[in-house]
Amino acid sequence: MRLDGRFVRLSVAIALLALPQSATAAQPLIVGNGTPASCTEAALLRAVAVAAVSGGGTIRFRCGTNPVTIVLTAALTPPNNTTIDGGGVIALDRVIFEGSRFSVFVAAHTTVVLKNLGYRASIAISNEGTLVVKNNRFSGNGIGIDNTGTLKIDESTFSGIGAGLGSGIINSGTLEVNNSMFFDGNSLGIGPAINNAGEAIVHASTFFDNRAEEGGAIFNWGTLTIDHSTFARNGAECGGAISNSGTLTVKQSMFSGNVTSGALCASGIGGAIFNFSGTLTIYNSELFGNRAGGGLGGAIANWTSSGTVTIYDSALFDNGAGAELGGPVVNDFYARGGAVYNAGTLTIYNSELFGNTAGNKGGGVFSEGGALTVIDSVITRNTALVDGGGIYTCCGGTLTLEDTAVTGNTPNDIVP
Repeated sequence: MRLDGRFVRLSVAIALLALPQSATAAQPLIVGNGTPASCTEAALLRAVAVAAVSGGGTIRFRCGTNPVTIVLTAALTPPNNTTIDGGGVIALDRVIFEGSRFSVFVAAHTTVVLKNLGYRASIAISNEGTLVVKNNRFSGNGIGIDNTGTLKIDESTFSGIGAGLGSGIINSGTLEVNNSMFFDGNSLGIGPAINNAGEAIVHASTFFDNRAEEGGAIFNWGTLTIDHSTFARNGAECGGAISNSGTLTVKQSMFSGNVTSGALCASGIGGAIFNFSGTLTIYNSELFGNRAGGGLGGAIANWTSSGTVTIYDSALFDNGAGAELGGPVVNDFYARGGAVYNAGTLTIYNSELFGNTAGNKGGGVFSEGGALTVIDSVITRNTALVDGGGIYTCCGGTLTLEDTAVTGNTPNDIVP
């Protein structure tokens, strides 16, 4: 009897489906047998090798109930389509990589996911491929991640990062950060949280208690968009929270208690944001309680004639130029622009500036040789210890007011 060809093909297909699938494809690769001693570099490398010949896979750890440190003698290089999962959501430090230079290297044209891991290394991760980092903990690294590829970070923490000239993230590729925290960073250079020269988005993240010479939390010379984020108690000599020389957009965010002081930038410029020849646009945000210790712009300093700052639907209040954080504003010749100092192009729409103080001139805004336009806004209850409680313009600068109230400022509202 001849079998119908369709019946034969169907029988073969059913038989193939009945075969057991590859264990490496269907099940995670396990490092360890339940004891800390079993979770070694050699065991991890064996799992990585199996993933490499299997077209990727998920690597997990069975090391016992306590955190484990795996000491790497060379960088771990996961193959394409590999996920390394260090444990549950609660045990963030379940597996910690420790190495002399960097712990993990993601090669170009490689896609890797790293979950629930901690890192101790001078450079924790170097990424040239496509990397997703989720619920990871970076602590005490010189550089958390050096990214030249595509990087997405979710629900991770960066603490104590930036020894020497380091940063939590150095980005010259494409970066997205979501729901993450950066705190206690300290850099001798710029931006201990993020140093961005590429394209970056930061969403719903928090930056606090970071310090640097310029850009207390972030230094941007690329394209950066920040939304629904908080910057508190960061400090620098220029730009207590952020220094911008690129294109920076801030949406629905808060800047509070950031401060500048020191000799690098005329004793402190831009208590929250220092815009150096960049483009800064702020939407629907609050900047309050920031200080430029002895310099210019308690909240924002637009430092050069080529700088452009545009503010929409925002509130700038209780900022000060000429005072250390928590101290009184004092009469200082360079203490100008309690809320904003402008030497370039500054446009303010539908915003409020109130309760700001300058130790010299321009309690609300000091505009020096630049173009200042204020539309549908209120500037009130600001104070300058010398002149121009609301707005002070000088040095050939221009002032345009449309449907704006400048009233109740001390000692006067607008000069000249």
